[in-house]
Amino acid sequence: AVKIGDPEDVMQFNDIFLQYTDSGLCLPREPPAGAPDMVPALPASPDAKPAPSLVERLFYGTKEDTYRDAEREDQLQHAATDQFSQVVLQVSQELCTLNDALEYDTTPNEVDDYTTKDGQKIKARKYTWFKELPPLLIFQLRRVDFDRSTQQLRKIMLSFEFPETLYMDRYCARNAQTTVQRRGIVSQHR
Repeated sequence: AVKIGDPEDVMQFNDIFLQYTDSGLCLPREPPAGAPDMVPALPASPDAKPAPSLVERLFYGTKEDTYRDAEREDQLQHAATDQFSQVVLQVSQELCTLNDALEYDTTPNEVDDYTTKDGQKIKARKYTWFKELPPLLIFQLRRVDFDRSTQQLRKIMLSFEFPETLYMDRYCARNAQTTVQRRGIVSQHR
């Protein structure tokens, strides 16, 4: 048995597990020259960063968070791209399917008192989109909620449905404009 520390939650356990798997495999970061059906790697320049490992190529993707002025959507305030190894989705009475939870996760959130680069406080909207998806995507369901009446955490014991086929293109940055337009059309018909 391999002790991987005392993880606080499933997300931390998964991250540690992937790190140990990556270091334990110790596979070459690039395929050997002349490997069958493979294009030989280009010679790396001295300042080039190393090619991603097998675990990174399989389990890690990138997502983009952008903050825009809520009054003037054309004004970008901040953009950040982060690497992720799993997608954490909220479960609730309204979010009981994978598609519903992904829609919620990629729908703009209002941010009151967002501080701009010049120190102004504005109302902003935060957009989250996937830039690059990994071939193996891990979803973690957040089944805990804070009950304000009892001032305690409570476990959400609802069923959660997964579709047989999942179309992730609608949650990707390259399709953001089309997705936003379609969401607008759907909300008009509700």
